[in-house]
Amino acid sequence: MVLRIGIGCPEGLGGVARPDYDRVLFASRVSAMLCRLDVRDAVRARAIHRVLQDAYREEAVVLGVRHFPPLSRGVRDIAASAGTFHGFLAGNELLGVIEVEEAPGEDGRVIASLAVAPRMFRRGIGRALVEYVIAAGDGPLSVSTGAANGAAIGLYEKLGFILTRRYATPEGIPMVELVRPG
Repeated sequence: MVLRIGIGCPEGLGGVARPDYDRVLFASRVSAMLCRLDVRDAVRARAIHRVLQDAYREEAVVLGVRHFPPLSRGVRDIAASAGTFHGFLAGNELLGVIEVEEAPGEDGRVIASLAVAPRMFRRGIGRALVEYVIAAGDGPLSVSTGAANGAAIGLYEKLGFILTRRYATPEGIPMVELVRPG
């Protein structure tokens, strides 16, 4: 069976319906969809939190750090976010999430978070989420990730992002910023 992806969550799944996109991603027995997520829905905010926590624990290992700031983000922080969340759902299960914010003081957008359930790594979910965000807006799109996260950097570069800056967080974590011109 083929996995079909529709943009839009059924209202009962805590999303905003928008079934205007459908394409094949990979073979599966489960139907799936990409959709905008309503973080005001407590169940959805907890599901987002769970995916972010699981993925960021894995990233902390890849980066070789004990204190990874994204792991301190709580459910209330997600519910209060000014960003827009989009999710990859298979049935009622959230398998990936991307958070996008308007770039402060300039044109464009920023990928504030991208996370995939660790058991679903390398199956095209992260790519599908980033491609959706690229298609959904104009202008440049930027993202920062750990400099040691080669898988994430490779994904972004394959999708047209260009490494523009290296820096370190206040905690000393080496980071890179990538930008996809709009």
